[in-house]
This record gives sequence, structure tokens and C-alpha cells, in this order.
Amino acid sequence: MASLTTHGKARTKAALQKFAHEGGHAFAEPPPKIVEKKANNRRKSMKALAEGANHISKGAGILMKQARKSIVDLQKTIMKKKEELPVVQSDLCSLVRDIEISDANEMVLHGIARVFFMDSQSYIDISFDRNSLVGEFNEVIAKHLNITHDGVCGVVQYCFGNYLPLEDTDHVIEVMGAWESDAEASGVCRLSYIQEYYLPGGPFDTNSLDAANEDKAEGLTAHKIRYLECCHRLRTGMYSLSVKRAIKVAAMQVLARRFYDELYYPNMDDLMSSAVVERFGVRDVENDVKTELNALAEIYTDAISYEHHVLEIVSNAIPYYGSSFFPVKVMIQDIGQESARSSPEEKICAVSNDGIHLLSGWNLTVDEYFAYSNIHRWTTATDPDLFAFVDDDNIHFLIYDYPKAIEKRVTASIAGLMNFHNGDVDFNSTRNYNAVVAAKTKFLAIENMAFSQCAKVKIEGANLKTLYGDSGHNLVGKNSKLVDIKRNRNHRRTSLAMTQLVSAGVAVDDSTSKQLKSVAFEGFGANGEKQMSKRERRMSAIRALNAKKEAARLKT
Repeated sequence: MASLTTHGKARTKAALQKFAHEGGHAFAEPPPKIVEKKANNRRKSMKALAEGANHISKGAGILMKQARKSIVDLQKTIMKKKEELPVVQSDLCSLVRDIEISDANEMVLHGIARVFFMDSQSYIDISFDRNSLVGEFNEVIAKHLNITHDGVCGVVQYCFGNYLPLEDTDHVIEVMGAWESDAEASGVCRLSYIQEYYLPGGPFDTNSLDAANEDKAEGLTAHKIRYLECCHRLRTGMYSLSVKRAIKVAAMQVLARRFYDELYYPNMDDLMSSAVVERFGVRDVENDVKTELNALAEIYTDAISYEHHVLEIVSNAIPYYGSSFFPVKVMIQDIGQESARSSPEEKICAVSNDGIHLLSGWNLTVDEYFAYSNIHRWTTATDPDLFAFVDDDNIHFLIYDYPKAIEKRVTASIAGLMNFHNGDVDFNSTRNYNAVVAAKTKFLAIENMAFSQCAKVKIEGANLKTLYGDSGHNLVGKNSKLVDIKRNRNHRRTSLAMTQLVSAGVAVDDSTSKQLKSVAFEGFGANGEKQMSKRERRMSAIRALNAKKEAARLKT
């Protein structure tokens, strides 16, 4: 056997050094140890081999310690980088770019907030700073979309399946800053622009009818917002149609879309409530829709006529059309609070223009209706959070995380109903942006700032394809980009999940039921002063509208 060569040792030493330097990723085995065959060199070679083995053993031990240390250091570095990395934002996140502040507390770069429409497909990007108000967002959106009667529309915050109202004087940065970082990044919490109040025969809805005129310019956006929101609520099951109507409306949606997308034919759950699809099967539902497509084709010569007919069918069929929806747990107790409260039930509270609807049952077909003329008092309470109202016989407790949102919708609907009944047809026609400017001026005075020191609120980018059906109204700013948002079918929207739970008759668990039933209720307090006489509230908005039309007809 030949002895271990000097060259071999040198190569081994170099390899070991390289191993230590690069953390083990480039390590190679030393070359084969060849022993000379000369007999007289046998003892010498054996001694050299033993010494070499001992040297390698010691070196390996040292290197193992170094390797372990390098792995630990690597893990620490990776963990540190992960902590420093920003949260990955989804396409539904409302924060496109955050505000950049210098060490001197001066704004270096304004932020960009994304405001979505109800279907979460179309959106508008708007610049903002720490002084920007929600009312400023409402103004630039209305101007950009050419909404002439924007009083019933506005930016709200969509949080965990609920569209919660915002005041024009709320600061955008404070609204978004109150969300959990994970919820904000994933889009569970985001800003949305919707029609907040439905006033049948009001300026916004009347203006939307002008979209069917020959020029199709006046009222186009009003019509598109109404149609988009109607289709969204059909898809999520908030609007409960008979199976026959649901099939017909689905076919009309397809025909309207085919005027600018000839091959359009979506999945059925993009057109109607999943409750209908799941009960009758996708194949049968698709066949029925195809039959309706053949029957309804070429009835109208443009998309807007089909869309108007969809709105007409749905608004006539749904008594709570245009409502704000809230998932609640409902309990009932007699006015004297002498008997025990009923067990809480999962329901959907729909606050409409003329009353409160409590929806349950398959496809939300069970509707308990309480007209405002029969509601005497209402209030909100905490621990647990609830909205309560009194009718002729009972107190109705609606357990909900945001009871103030229900209260605001009720009071605003009653105000609209009364103004409409008293002949104020222009009620909530437009927003009062002078009040927004006055509020911001007062705020800036406290901060010793002027308007020139604030970032101008302006449109930075927009993607309005699902709103208008083409790219004619899209724009891209230098700091924004268009993103084609795809609906994630693996994670259904929380609004759809809520209606499915209620439709399935999900029961409140025993421990929660006992806890809610045992909570003390202190009464209605000062909100009792808000009650109005039945004489003042006896007419619904629909009846008032019909009476107005009849009076105009008789006059002519």
C-alpha cells in the first residue's frame, strides 16, 4: 500500500477549509488513500495512516461544531428576515401603498387606497394622507364616475361580511388603521363604494332609468351600480327568488353580457343563489338556463334593456329590495319582560326602506316583517352587543357585533321615508361637500396646517371592467396598475357563507344560548324619545310613491 501523499493531504485540507467557509454546501470527500505496496515501507505507512486518521477525526469534530453553529446562525437570519418582511397583500387589500413619513414627521409620499365596488371586481385607487376624509373620497369617486345624484351612495367599510357605514368626516387612515393587519392584507376588511340607501322613486334610482335613453350617458353609472349590486345579492343568496324567476333572471344576465363578450357563459353559482343550484343540481339548472336563453334571445337589442328588465323583475319580487343585511341572533320577549326569552335563532336582518325583515329558512324564504309604523322604540346596548326594538306585543333582541350600524340604517331609512312622504323628492339627492370642507378646515386649524400642505385626494388608477363591460372608463396612474381580480372559489365570500348557514337552519350552541338568555337588559333609555306617532309613519315608501304617481296622473 502506498502512503498518504502530501498532495492528498493538501487537497483534504483545502476541502475542509472550503467546507468551513461555505457552511457545508461545497464539501467533497478527500481523495482515496493509496498505500504503497513496498514491504519495507509498511510500518511507516501504517503510522502515517493512523496519524492521518486521527487528524481527520479531530478536524471532523471541529467542523461538525462549526456546521451546527452555521445552521443556527442561518435559522436566526431567516427568522429575522421573515419578521422584517411585509405582510403579503392579496388583490383585495385596500392599501395599495402606505404613507411614507420622514424622521422629521413630514410626509414624503402620499398613500394609495383601493376602493372596491360590491362585487369586489371593479375598483378605484385614490391618493390619501393622514388628513384625508371619507367625504373627499366620496366626492372624487362621484365626479370620476359622473354620478349626478350621489346622496344615497358612499364609501363604507366591508368587515367580515358586513357593509358598515362611515361618516363623511371620518379619517381614512384611522378607519384602515383600526383593522387587524391580517384582515387588511387578505381583504377581509376593505373599503367599498355602494348604494347605501334605497329610496324607490328617489333621484338616484330615477336617474338610473335615463341610461336606457338613446344617448345612454346620463344615469349610466347609477344604473350600472344598481345592476352590479343586484346581481351580487342574487349570487350570494341575499335576494330570494322563486326557482322559475331565478332561471329567467340568470339567462338575462348572460344575454346582457354577451353584447360585449359573445362567448360568455359562466358557472351557475356566478348567476344565482347556491341554494338553488345545490338543491336541483348543476346539470338540470344549466339546461333550464339554456332553454331560457333560446326563448329570450333577441327580445332586446341592447344590454341595458336586459339589465333594466332584471332590475324590474327582482325589485318587484323582493319585498326587502335594496336593504342592508346583517347576520344576527334573534330573541323575543314580551313587553313586560315577565316570561322567559326565546332561544336565540340565526337569522338575516334586512333593514329596508319601510321596515325590518328577519329572514330565515331555505333560500331565505321565511320573512318576518315589521313595518316602521308598528315599531315604537329602538335602542342599542353592549355586553352583549345588540339592537332591540319594540312592536305592539314583543321586544325583539338582535345580537350583533356592530349594533350601531343597524341603528344608523333604521334611522336613515325612516328619515328618508318621512321626507319622501312629505313631498321632498330631492331628499338625499347629493352629498353636502361644503360640510366636509368645513370639517377639514376646522381640523387643520387645530394642527396649524393649510390645505396646500395636504396631499390632494385624486384618482390614481381604476379598473372598471365589471362595472361598464369594457375598458373605456379605466385609467392607470404612474403609481398604480390594473389587476384582473379572479374570484377564489376555494374560499367563498363571507356574505355567501352567512346566508348558507341561515338557510341550513344552523342552531346556536347551548352554552351561547344560555349566556345570551341570562343577560340583563336595562331598557331603552333616551332612544325612546325617537319614537314617532303611527299617524306620522303610517305610509310606506312604496305606497307614497304610488300615491304620488296617481296624483300626477289625475292632474294631467
